[in-house]
Amino acid sequence: DFGASGYFLVFSGRRGVHLWFPDDKFFRLNRDQRQAVLDSIRIIKGKGLDGKIIRPPRFKNSVISQLVNRRYEDRIYNYIYKPFVLYSTRNRMRKAGIKESHIDKMRKIQRISSQIGNSNEMIENLLRKLYRTLSQEEKNSIIIHNAPRIDEPCTTDVNRLMRIPGSIHGSTGKRVDFQSDELSFENIWF
Repeated sequence: DFGASGYFLVFSGRRGVHLWFPDDKFFRLNRDQRQAVLDSIRIIKGKGLDGKIIRPPRFKNSVISQLVNRRYEDRIYNYIYKPFVLYSTRNRMRKAGIKESHIDKMRKIQRISSQIGNSNEMIENLLRKLYRTLSQEEKNSIIIHNAPRIDEPCTTDVNRLMRIPGSIHGSTGKRVDFQSDELSFENIWF
């Protein structure tokens, strides 16, 4: 969204993941600019299941508002809903408050996906069809349970030192690294 040409995922050594943008324009952002970026991408504010869903403002008859809301919904669908359906266990789905009939459909999509792959057009059609049948309450619960939380002080503070890959986290003794078992998709989101 901001002209980033690439990024690195770095396991923090604790339980989080840092997203590094190796571009000088991001390095030079001041606190207010970093806060503005954070505010534009944040989906959840708060910790744990007490977090609140942040939705973009809606303006009457605004083309820009429609574009922003469409982009927001695309993010929810692609980065929260799809991974939830494709990688969650039945128990995790239950904890998120998904109806049993929808859980059965999600598990069926997982089985088919494991046989033919996630990028198949048939899988995408099944995902979209199921998404349309979920209640707003179920969709909100998926967001609350699975949207990544952003560490605001870490993101906006221009004076914090980055943990250097290869170093050891002082509290956990785990290695800060680009490559880590902790960086698998399932471990980051689930």
